[in-house]
Amino acid sequence: MGEPISPYAATEGSGELLEHMFHHLHGITVHCLRFFTVYEPRQRPDLGIHKFDRQLLTDQHITTSGDGTSRRDYTYVANGVDDRVRSLRHAKGLSASEYKTISSPAGVRFAYSRTIHSQRPMHICVTGGAGFIGGHLCRRLLNDGHRVTAIDNFDPFYPRAIKEEGIEDFPRERFTLIEADIGDTDALLHALHARSVDAIVHLAARAGVRPSIEAPRAYEETNVGGTQSMLEVAQELGIDTFIYGSSSSVYGTNDTVPFAEADPVGEPISPYAATKRSGELLAHTFHHLHGLTVHCLRFFTVYGPRQRPDQAIHRFARQLLTDQPITMYGDGTSRRDYTYVADIVDGIVRSLRRAEGLDAPEYEIINLGGSETTQLKDLISGIAEAMDITPEIERLPTQPGDVTRTYADISKAKRLLDWAPETPIDEGLQNFADWVKAYYEDRPVLEV
Repeated sequence: MGEPISPYAATEGSGELLEHMFHHLHGITVHCLRFFTVYEPRQRPDLGIHKFDRQLLTDQHITTSGDGTSRRDYTYVANGVDDRVRSLRHAKGLSASEYKTISSPAGVRFAYSRTIHSQRPMHICVTGGAGFIGGHLCRRLLNDGHRVTAIDNFDPFYPRAIKEEGIEDFPRERFTLIEADIGDTDALLHALHARSVDAIVHLAARAGVRPSIEAPRAYEETNVGGTQSMLEVAQELGIDTFIYGSSSSVYGTNDTVPFAEADPVGEPISPYAATKRSGELLAHTFHHLHGLTVHCLRFFTVYGPRQRPDQAIHRFARQLLTDQPITMYGDGTSRRDYTYVADIVDGIVRSLRRAEGLDAPEYEIINLGGSETTQLKDLISGIAEAMDITPEIERLPTQPGDVTRTYADISKAKRLLDWAPETPIDEGLQNFADWVKAYYEDRPVLEV
């Protein structure tokens, strides 16, 4: 059910993801009932049967789409109501909460495509272009000879100065910064309509699993609404390539390792994960309906110089620099697939190159990860060693929304993008340690 072909279908799928997240976090019993073409005496006027009846009553020709061979599963409203009642009765009798999706086989599809035209050097729009990954990507694209338009709203999630310092030396003749919100579609259309953009790399988002649990609506508005807005911008301006920064969080508590793109991702355990998967669904509808080439790149725990202050490695480093104990959630045996930021940027660039060379649009989901795992306690030892500081550790309970491991299967990235990570974890941690010590040498260390 991962490839919706209309915005309506994508929003319904997003609803199921959000509902599973609330089941997981808060123990709510959820039944997602997938209704198939409901009809009744008081059917809505826009639906087919009601419309046909009105055309017959007024001696008009009945209008149909296609040759009449498409098939639907029609359900009388009384049967649909009965299903709802049965669902309520079942839920009332449960001794523990449950999550169920109840549906029938999928319906009919139709195809749409168009040819992509692109050229070198490219003009690339990067949302979140002053952020951690976005700033590194803009620098790489400029070094490769491209023009870049960055969009960033400088959300106060972390200090503006960190973002500004990362882009202050960019060549202004090929770099433009637009300070705007990705949810303001009209403003973005106005700002970009005369710029002849070849591709959008959409990285802007509210980030972080734990903050999303505290403010799920804000995450939905930015990560889902903002992605919808950028897809509309791409459609309106004829921008044929859309690269979407997704997350390994969509895999949730997947038991199969390493995580592969074909694994089920219908049961997210945090609002952040639900919004990232929702973005993938929306992007697929625009590929299907409007012929966009879409690559959804699932990033696995990105780290490196200029990492966001809320992320674990940066937070651990600040605790070390200020002689505070490192706060470790859980027993330290959780494992993550850490990916150095330069390797992620290289994967994005290779994705753009692939999209540029296509003869027809495609939709692909691709993992970008280090393809090896590191235990949390080993990560703490590694960053402490790189900074040459002995750590004191304060152990805290595991946090809601956290997963026990992430691990990327990158065989698809190797096959489609000829990509593989090049930076081992010890080298990446040393690079980060060198940056963070130099960065805070002449300024106050951000409070943890």
